[in-house]
Amino acid sequence: MISRFIGLEWKSFIRSANFGKGLALKILMGFLALYFITIFLVLGVVLYPGLKKAFPDQDPLNILNSLQ
Repeated sequence: MISRFIGLEWKSFIRSANFGKGLALKILMGFLALYFITIFLVLGVVLYPGLKKAFPDQDPLNILNSLQ
């Protein structure tokens, strides 16, 4: 009974009028989320040593926290 219900729900999901648009939008949003996660991760990894090299006498976290 449960498997039949899941099968019917899957068919109604695939056959809906806006399936293609909704799926494309979800895929696009997923790629954008991965892009921004990657960008912020790279910035976090690269920015700290770069600031440490540019300002050797100051702590990079204090430099970032002083920016408002």
